[in-house]
Amino acid sequence: MKGSIPKLASQASALLLFLSLFRIWPIIYYVLLRYLVGITAVLLIVRADEMKKQKWIGVWIGVAILFNPIVPVYLPTPMQAFISFTCGLLFALSARMFRL
Repeated sequence: MKGSIPKLASQASALLLFLSLFRIWPIIYYVLLRYLVGITAVLLIVRADEMKKQKWIGVWIGVAILFNPIVPVYLPTPMQAFISFTCGLLFALSARMFRL
């Protein structure tokens, strides 16, 4: 079964966000995570716009801002863990919500 690029990117982002909760990774993991999550959020912004889901556009813009690699947003560890978990859930559910 072949998946679409946004679906595979969403699944990979969800998995890597959940794995990021284990603070055992080198810093390069988190840098690459920012790139993947940021790009995936932009893909989902486009998909939400195609489906005319304005509320979700705002959610994915927020995710893209939080995980952008150009101007990183550094938060306290507990808050970052909560955001990573929440965004991981959003990405995991996005395949169903946006029919990817």
